[in-house]
Amino acid sequence: MRCGPAASYPAFHLINYIILWKPIAMHYRRLIPLFITVTLLSQACKNTPQPNAYGEGLTKTTATVDDIDSLIAAMTLEEKMGMIHASSSFTSGGVPRLGIPELIMSDGPHGVRHEHGRDWVPDDTDEDMNTYLPTGIALASTWNRELGYRYGTVLGNEAKARGKHIILGPGLNIIRSPLNGRNFEYLSEDPFLTAQMGTGY
Repeated sequence: MRCGPAASYPAFHLINYIILWKPIAMHYRRLIPLFITVTLLSQACKNTPQPNAYGEGLTKTTATVDDIDSLIAAMTLEEKMGMIHASSSFTSGGVPRLGIPELIMSDGPHGVRHEHGRDWVPDDTDEDMNTYLPTGIALASTWNRELGYRYGTVLGNEAKARGKHIILGPGLNIIRSPLNGRNFEYLSEDPFLTAQMGTGY
């Protein structure tokens, strides 16, 4: 098989699917119940009571595995599938009838992303401000775990103030190719340093 133009041949696409994407798809298919359980537990364990499938309040101390199992059992297949994909830009699907809200994410890892609508169109406002922090590679070059913790605290506080549940960061990818245009986001090519700084973050 030739490089370059061979990419346009159907056989190449079939081999690419079999070698790369099919195992990944099969792997993630098995993780769907785990993802749903973790998502539901994160919501059920909040201090603010969340209604479960029976309309009762769940708190951090009353949510049990049985509660989560009953909540999952009450979900339709469409609702379960809706939990594992975006319902808009930077949101995951919720299940309002069961009291499961959308999870709102923010692109990190160097600051909370500017606000935009559900269609990726930025909101034009002068009040959309946040702290832009140094890049991950600059942070890691300090070798200062305490600074990494403070960095993460700033991001977490700003995300919480802006109603975000998840920050897409830190960038823990090990820098393997100098051609990657997003290397500046990652902490380091050194796995030890990345682990040390990422833990504090």
